[in-house]
Amino acid sequence: MACAATVVMPEWVTAHYDVLRELGRGAYGGVFELREKSRWIKKKKVACKILDVEREKSQSHEAAIMKKLHNLHGVVCLKKAHCDSTCSCMVMELCECDLVTAMATGVIEYDKIQIAQHFRHLVKTIKAMHHAGIVHRDLKPENVLVTKKRELKVGDFGTAVEIEKGGKLHEVTGTWNYMAPEMIFQGSYDERVDVYALGLILYFMLELKTPEDRKIDFQQCPAAAMDLINKMIDNDPAKRITLDEALRHPFLQHHHKGY
Repeated sequence: MACAATVVMPEWVTAHYDVLRELGRGAYGGVFELREKSRWIKKKKVACKILDVEREKSQSHEAAIMKKLHNLHGVVCLKKAHCDSTCSCMVMELCECDLVTAMATGVIEYDKIQIAQHFRHLVKTIKAMHHAGIVHRDLKPENVLVTKKRELKVGDFGTAVEIEKGGKLHEVTGTWNYMAPEMIFQGSYDERVDVYALGLILYFMLELKTPEDRKIDFQQCPAAAMDLINKMIDNDPAKRITLDEALRHPFLQHHHKGY
């Protein structure tokens, strides 16, 4: 498919939407901001992930995961999925930016109380995902999106997978700096890999730097946050704090406020 390389849109897209701008691009294809073609004065804007047609199975898998999580407020909403002989498309709600951009530009203010509130919401979202039997496996700031209302939403479910209670996974996938050690070195893991990645996301939000090779260097984290992060990234998944325990941790309890 040509669209990701030359930004030539598939016919299905141009028949239903006006293309406004490119939001991102990767080996899979691209993500674009679109506006509905409609008779209504207020035409809705959406994000559209366009994949090479060879990745139809990947799109179908991701769409199925997102449909299962459709009612979760903290997950990017899938509006429709389309596949034909030229492309695979996923139309989703449009967010303002990802967490990296939001922290860099002040869309999310560097305020420890607000960060705790945002992170609490993120933890509750992942807890609900795990309850639904879904492991994300690629949680990182780039896959946390921020809405116009400054709410955090989890996106990019390309590597997400369903898991049975007590089940184990074996595929090494995700982003190196946020991978739990048991995924890399033990070859067997479960949903606790998401807890590890969440701890590093909180580290990023408070320290404003990527945990290169999963190494952390605290400079400006409050003591309570440092304690929570260390418990979330314990190398032993059996000793790692659970999401329920994280929600009861003083750093999140002290700054608890309705989201």
